Amino acid sequence: MIPPHTRWFAPAPRPVPRRIWLDEEDQSLRWEPIGEGELFAPDGTPNADTWPSYLEHEADVLLRFSRLGDAEPERILSFAQRFGVLELCAHERPHTHPPLPDEDLNPVGGAGYCRPTQREPLRIWRSYATRCAAVMRIAERVHDDAPGSRDDWEIYYTPAFPTDVSGAPDGAGKTLEGDRYTLGRALDGWLAVGGVRARLEWGPDQGRPKMSVGSPTLFGAIAREIAFVASGSGGLLQCHGCGALFTPDRKPRKGERPWCVDCSEKGEPLKAAKRRYRQRRRRHNRKERD
Repeated sequence: MIPPHTRWFAPAPRPVPRRIWLDEEDQSLRWEPIGEGELFAPDGTPNADTWPSYLEHEADVLLRFSRLGDAEPERILSFAQRFGVLELCAHERPHTHPPLPDEDLNPVGGAGYCRPTQREPLRIWRSYATRCAAVMRIAERVHDDAPGSRDDWEIYYTPAFPTDVSGAPDGAGKTLEGDRYTLGRALDGWLAVGGVRARLEWGPDQGRPKMSVGSPTLFGAIAREIAFVASGSGGLLQCHGCGALFTPDRKPRKGERPWCVDCSEKGEPLKAAKRRYRQRRRRHNRKERD
């Protein structure tokens, strides 16, 4: 659930290719738009003829993506078919990434970005998902006034590409002040790679202008949501059942166990309550026997 004050800054819609499939031999996702012509118009926007489907933001995309770190290929494919693709370029990064140092391949495509190759290795998906989950755990600890765990920082800084920095900074995970700074720098990098920026729209039929903060890409939407979580716009809780991080619709009452949507739909809260009841009955019976 998006915190109320962020609704003034609605994210941009994202293009979702209608045909996405799994290349099992290459261990990658492949996708293609429908129709003839270029993927992008001269101004950098997706062509309506070749990008036929747009998916508006869904609040649980961040949490669902963060669970793909060790997912089977079919589960990653299912996610991509629902939410879209990462739009990786020849550098195996989201095509909206800033220019790389000492890079022979010059950006080509709209808005000065690289052009998506329509091939997405599953190892890149899993790497980003694992790092996403790690940075969410770090953000949760920092908001509890504690530094992130060193293990999570090492996970976040595990390089997915030869040009990436290898290893977490020496001070990561040691002090709260240091982790606040490092977290801010890390997420600022994600926002840059995702092409997230502010947009102002004021059409002839609009009485008031509309401000949006986002990106027309899946990775940009994920980066935006992580930034809102880390900035304290929404609180994360850890599910009592599966241990996953999630954003609750309301703050649990004192003593109330938090449950994510998946566990709630499976009836886990009721099962747990019955287990606790049976345990209390057994303890009561043992005391009576003694």
